[in-house]
Amino acid sequence: MSFHLFRDQFGLRPTSSRATIPDNDLARVMYYLHCVFSAIEYKDQDVRRYRDYRHWSLLSEAEQRMVLVLALTLSPDEFDGKVFFHSDELCGDSGNKFYELSQVRHQLLAVQSIVIAGQTRHVK
Repeated sequence: MSFHLFRDQFGLRPTSSRATIPDNDLARVMYYLHCVFSAIEYKDQDVRRYRDYRHWSLLSEAEQRMVLVLALTLSPDEFDGKVFFHSDELCGDSGNKFYELSQVRHQLLAVQSIVIAGQTRHVK
């Protein structure tokens, strides 16, 4: 006979910081891309320019189109309920907040006896 006990422990650690987004639609889309790339830990340099919402006005027309293509490809529909979850309680007074979710499983297994070198030994 054995006894198995386990407990799951969940944790939320805030990872976001306050941001001031320029009053411009392109800057807002770039901020969205910044959030997506941060949430999925996409750190390649090839998208750095498209997520730098503070410098939205420095993008060429071709780069602006690329921002829109990326935003369409990385639509919120792709991430809703998988990466982004809506919770007014967790956001508080902010429009959005980001958290790291962790899970730890603690397990304990106890048995009445074990076999060592062909002999049964009782566990106390």
